[in-house]
Amino acid sequence: MVRPEYSGERDLTYSKWHRTLSNKCCATNVDFIEARYKNSQLVIVAILEEKDYRGGLRGFQKDIIVRMANALNVPAYLVRHNAKEFPQDTTKWIFDITNLITHETYKLNEISYRNFIENLGNI
Repeated sequence: MVRPEYSGERDLTYSKWHRTLSNKCCATNVDFIEARYKNSQLVIVAILEEKDYRGGLRGFQKDIIVRMANALNVPAYLVRHNAKEFPQDTTKWIFDITNLITHETYKLNEISYRNFIENLGNI
């Protein structure tokens, strides 16, 4: 079942405020925590940071995400894609995935990426 999107836009009010703090205050958001039910228990299976092709991670952002993933003993991925360029045509979507811990990279189409996400926790 597809879950509805309520806001349609991202509120940056808090993010903009946090940027007014001193440089000693490092923060980053995490886009997705993938979890699955296993034996009636909710288990985190991966951390994903999503960017379009223009985006990347700053050093401290990567460090925070990798530290969280290591503490949870799960993989962490940077997922870069072109979905925004072709919102109505998923056949043109390309996903460049980097495992932030092992540095393995993958280039997947939408179908392969869908399988990748659905199989997290099984690999």
